[in-house]
Amino acid sequence: MKVALVSLDQVWRDKLANQIQCRSVVEEVKAASSDIDLIVFPELTLTGFCVDDSALAEGDGEQSDTVRFFSELSQHYQCHIMFGQLARLSSGQVVNRQNITDQSGRLISTYDKVHTFSYAGETNYIAQGEQPCVSMIDGIPVGGSICYDLRFAELFHHYRERAAMVINTANWPSTRTAQWLCLLQARAIENQYFVVGVNRVGTDGKGLDYDRSSVIFNPLGERLDPLQQGVLWDLYSINLEDVMAIRTQFPFVKDRRNSLYAQWSKHKNSQ
Repeated sequence: MKVALVSLDQVWRDKLANQIQCRSVVEEVKAASSDIDLIVFPELTLTGFCVDDSALAEGDGEQSDTVRFFSELSQHYQCHIMFGQLARLSSGQVVNRQNITDQSGRLISTYDKVHTFSYAGETNYIAQGEQPCVSMIDGIPVGGSICYDLRFAELFHHYRERAAMVINTANWPSTRTAQWLCLLQARAIENQYFVVGVNRVGTDGKGLDYDRSSVIFNPLGERLDPLQQGVLWDLYSINLEDVMAIRTQFPFVKDRRNSLYAQWSKHKNSQ
């Protein structure tokens, strides 16, 4: 599978400016690799991390202008695209959402951020998602996660028997880049699958800076080198057969004691 990670310099609250950037990047990536399978953009792609502005939220699913925009790009350039947005549910609640559109422009999956970032006030504005999400991309099962989710190993362990790759799209500030890289690597090692992290760059509207730290770790926790690079993107080739090969060579999961862990949780809850 060929995957492009886009470290977008998101323009704060400006959907049109970010659309122009995204279209240009997709065109560049497609020119560099005509057989690209998946292009991944950062969290809340067209707005930046503006979770306190409910006016930026759009309708659910294909009612959304953001979804329609990326659907058109996917169809025109014949590739899957993962992107983020604020989506308004029928209940009126707003969620931090990650979407995937396929080569035909069809919206094939949505994942709503399960762990909202209370430290930054996200919990005050954004409803928490309740479900994990595994999408099939050209027959490959891919798990979804967004930024702060990375700190919670339970979600990633859930994906272990269900996905060959898990993608985390983020707006993760440079003051915590070391933690970002460490957590991505740890999730890859402990679950023995590919972990993809896609972060923005530049400075946001609140003055937070972001490093170019988009990366892929293989199931051994080794950082992959990109095949090609552009100003805002990195192109990788991933052999998903490595997942089963590494799990067969190092069958660590058989030593898990799930029934014992369940007893610990039950004992704690009864105290």
